[in-house]
Amino acid sequence: MNLQKLIIFLGLSLFLASCGKKKEATRQEAPVATQTPQPAGTPQSAPESVPPDVKVSDKAEKTRVDNSKEAPKPVTDIANKGVKTSEEVSLKMNGRGNINDRKVPVKTSSKTMTKVIPSQVSDKKVKVGESLASSGAANKLANSLYLTGGISDYGLYYTTIANDGVFRVLQELVAEKTADEIEKDIAFSQSIYDAQFLIDRKGNLTVDVSLRIGKGFEERRFVAPYDKNQLMVVNLDSIKMTAECIDLNKRSEDCYNMIVTLEKSGAETKIVLRQSGARLDYQMDLSEDSDFNELAQYLRNSNLDVQTSERVATINVYSFEVLNGKSAQTTVLMGVANQVLSFKSELTVKKDLSPSLNNVDKAQDWNDLYLEKARFIKDMKFQSMIKSAKLTENNGKGQFSMDVMFESKVSKSQNRIKFKMTRELVPTNF
Repeated sequence: MNLQKLIIFLGLSLFLASCGKKKEATRQEAPVATQTPQPAGTPQSAPESVPPDVKVSDKAEKTRVDNSKEAPKPVTDIANKGVKTSEEVSLKMNGRGNINDRKVPVKTSSKTMTKVIPSQVSDKKVKVGESLASSGAANKLANSLYLTGGISDYGLYYTTIANDGVFRVLQELVAEKTADEIEKDIAFSQSIYDAQFLIDRKGNLTVDVSLRIGKGFEERRFVAPYDKNQLMVVNLDSIKMTAECIDLNKRSEDCYNMIVTLEKSGAETKIVLRQSGARLDYQMDLSEDSDFNELAQYLRNSNLDVQTSERVATINVYSFEVLNGKSAQTTVLMGVANQVLSFKSELTVKKDLSPSLNNVDKAQDWNDLYLEKARFIKDMKFQSMIKSAKLTENNGKGQFSMDVMFESKVSKSQNRIKFKMTRELVPTNF
């Protein structure tokens, strides 16, 4: 009986010991099992056992994403494709002369997009493009001829007289305007018939402009103190005139290249006025006429630089070019003894860019500023012999030729001389 109680006691002790171990194990595991879960999206702190640098992995991943974006190509990458770098464009633009506000504005892409020149603004411009394409003369135009954008009453195209980049800048400025502004400007430009300027010994600038009003003409004379470094502004009869010398090497007493801006009733036009020397080449017929031979000897003495009063002393070319308008030149040959030979003509070419063969007039209006500047006393013996003249060559860059027919006062015989003028290019700050 005692043995049986001992066995039951031992079994009960082992059972109680086993239950106690299970409860202890359960108490140790309970905190982990009952840990409150974090809401979705809430970052959890890293365990203390994780090294601090492991936390950087999140930033490192963002860095890789940013670096994977394609970096913009530097401007110099496209420079090799013929596009100038922004620095070069800035330097070039800032180096140009003053037009209205002392600096040519650099066009932004937004402005260019909102202000585009429609092809229908000027029917004449459209016709120019069509005729050039149809005649196959587009390449010739790009390489050798420059047009103002104007067309004469006879369907001839006006050209520039220099390839110094001035007109290209003025054409860029047109792209800054709206279609309505361009239409008004073109109409105003086509009313400019003549323009010239003079800087006198008193230091005053005089600008003469002739305007076509209906079937007649109106003359405007603007006078202001000349200042080589400033804009010269004159308001006269509802027209505002702004003048500026654009010579690269400016002089206080004279100017070779000048831009004149005229504003009237919301319209604007720009005129490039130039004065420069020129080289003369000529070919002449043989003749036994005494009057013609006197003229021939006068030219030979000039060519051979013979020291005599019967020779040319100066050759000057005066010109004006209106943006989207007319262009013309006046050539004045002045002799040592005040002998005058002067010619005035429009600068034109035909639709196929061939010589226009338009008439050349004798410049003999003594109110012209060109001739006022020359001399007060003039010998007209050679000028009076001019019978007729034609423009036979014009390359749009300052070289043009004239066939001039001279008639003897005594015998009335006629003889031809071909004059070829090559004007001297005076550098501008464009």
